[in-house]
Parts: sequence; C-alpha cells; structure tokens
Amino acid sequence: MVCHQRSIIRTSRQEDEAQGTLKGPKVPLDPPTALGWVCLISHHAKTRDSWNPSHGLLLFLQLSITFFNALQMMKTRLGANAVPVTLPIGEGDLFCGIIDFSTTLHNVDISASKEERAQAVAEGSVLGAYQYIKYRTVDRQKIKVIQSITLVGDGVGAFVEKGAVLAECENFVRDLANEPASNLKPEQLANSAKELSRLGVKVVVYDKKGIEKLGLSALLAVNRGSVNEPRFVVMEYDGGKKRVALVGKGITFDSGGLDLKPEDGMFTMKHDMCGAATVIAVVKAAALLKLKVHVIGVFVATENMPGMDAYKPGDIVKTYSGKTIEVINTDAEGRVILSDALAYTEKVFKPDAIIDLATLTGACVVALGNVCAGIIGRDKKLIMEIFAKTGIKWNESEVIRSIKTVNITKLAT
Repeated sequence: MVCHQRSIIRTSRQEDEAQGTLKGPKVPLDPPTALGWVCLISHHAKTRDSWNPSHGLLLFLQLSITFFNALQMMKTRLGANAVPVTLPIGEGDLFCGIIDFSTTLHNVDISASKEERAQAVAEGSVLGAYQYIKYRTVDRQKIKVIQSITLVGDGVGAFVEKGAVLAECENFVRDLANEPASNLKPEQLANSAKELSRLGVKVVVYDKKGIEKLGLSALLAVNRGSVNEPRFVVMEYDGGKKRVALVGKGITFDSGGLDLKPEDGMFTMKHDMCGAATVIAVVKAAALLKLKVHVIGVFVATENMPGMDAYKPGDIVKTYSGKTIEVINTDAEGRVILSDALAYTEKVFKPDAIIDLATLTGACVVALGNVCAGIIGRDKKLIMEIFAKTGIKWNESEVIRSIKTVNITKLAT
C-alpha cells in the first residue's frame, strides 16, 4: 500500500484560465466545513493506528455536513460547469467509507493570497494523510487511506501542485527517518540519492576507496568502528547562476562510539541521518519545481559504532582541510565528519552560500524543544534571508543580538 504518491494536477479549466475567460468568486468558509476539515486531518494524523466507533460516527456526521455545504457552494456560487482541482494523496482501502472529499478552505478571505492558501491546503493535506506502515503486519488490511482531496475553485492548479511537491518531499524525509537503521545503512542512503538522476540531477557517489582518494580522513576515522562502509554523495541541480550548497550529516546510526550513549538516548539515533535526508529532499524539490538556482547537495554517511578499530578519545584526526582535531568525546562525531564535507564543498564548488543541515547536538533540543530548529552562523544577511523565508514572525533586533553573541563566544567558528 502506498502512503503518498506523486501528485498529477489536471483540470479542464486551465485553457479557459489561460485565456482569462473564466473567473470564480471567493467562497467564504462556513463553520461545518472548517470543523470537518480539522476533524479529518487531526484524527487521521493522530489516531491512524486505532479506530474507535465513536470517532468514526463523529467524523461521519461532521464530514456529511461538510460535503453538503461544499456541494451547495459548488452549485450556487461556482456554477454547474465548475471543475474542481483534485489532489491525489494516497491509494488503498476506504477511510470511514470515504474515497475523497471536497473543500473550500483555500477560499477563506484572509490576508494571504488565494494561491498561497491553496498551496497551504494542499501541503497540509498530504502531510496530514501520511502514514508509515511498511512493516505493519497485524490488521494491515484494516488501515484506511484517503485517496484524494478536491479543492473547489479556479486558477490554483499550479499552486496545488507546488504544495503537493513540497509535502511529498517532506514525506520522503519521513520515510527515510522511519526506516530501521539495519535496513538503511550508508549505502542505502546513497542509493536513495541516486534516484534523483531520473530528474536530471547529477549524482556522484563515492565508496570507501573513493573517499580515501579524496582524502576525507575525518569521515574515515568515525567509520572505523563500523562494519558498514561509508559513503560521500554529491548532487547537483543546475537551474541558474546562483550557487547554493547544502551540506548534510548522514549518521545512519549513532551509538556514541566508545563513549556509548545511554539506553534512552540511543533509541532514536536512527534519525541522526535526517540532515542528509533533508538535503536529498531539497534537491529533489528544486528539480521537480524547476527552480532557477544552482543547488549543490552534499552529505557524508556512516555509522558511529564501538567496533574493534573504533576511533578513541584522545585521538588526533586529520581533516580534508589539513587542520587536525583532538577527539574528546566520540559521541561528537557529527562535527568531525562535517568538517570534511564543508571543507570539500567550499574548495571544490565555491558556492555563494553554504547551509549545513544536521542533528548536531542534543543541546539544541534542550534549548528550543521539538517545535523548531536552531540556526547559527556569522553571515547576518544570510540568516536574515532564511528567517524571512520561513514566514514566522520574529524580532530583528533579537536576532541580531543573538548573532553578535554567537560571534563573541566563537560558537560559529
């Protein structure tokens, strides 16, 4: 059963829209529509592994009201010839007896544009419908999946497609993060990047011998404790002159090395490759959306294990740049392998900007929790640009003060 799929948007209104002969009024959101939408997404996302008859009855009643109102709006406001834009998000059995449904949520008259609202609804729909059931065996046939959601309106097809692509790439990261570490070794992570070549992305994968020839000694040092060979991956999507490099940490499992992690800290360490997975997903999204930018995606992949030849506290490790590192704690392996990746990216590609994505330290979670990511660096202009693109409200003076603090404490060096 496929949890999500590549979205293909087709609407017979596109030709009329291109000629400017077809226009549609804004449709205000009625409370039952909003209630049904919230109930559907929250129920499917949070209780997808269980089914309570009372939940099903409540959902059925709310969605019945939603569908009735949506149908009336289609007839009275958009006309009998209205053709909706449909977003396929899954395939499989029915969910509460429903194959698909329509929504007018994107037509709510708020400060965001209609196109932005349509993109948000599409993206949220695909993300909310996500399930990872690859290894489920018990009651697998009872797992329900919504097949499609229809956005009623005109002129939003391209933005629905964009939202679907972004959400699909996020779900791609989720799939990799949820994969057991024994099934996602560095080789398999690199193979997932190779698939981007079908989108016109240039992908080069270096095995252990290739890594030795390149001189990525820090990566090799961390890998010494593992029986699984490392990988170094470079992806290039050439869509424009501006060169932006993304560098990701790909520790497919982090035991801590000889400085072994405690039991509670080790369970989620299959997620220590999420930086690399995100880099793959961003390059994929750039290719699918045909962005006008040259994106360079680089990641280093290895396990950090306490094997017979594992690197040790007190070791001196030489890096690609020629600088040396004294190992104090083997569980600080992320910055060790990234030193090679960052130095290589800067020397070989000379990008306009480098953005490093990594699950680098638990201290970030202690400071910020699980709801947001930390950002650190010395390029104030780049940090401001990243903040601006998030859409999150922020205080510029506080950000500048934080950047100055980082420089003073030399945490960004």
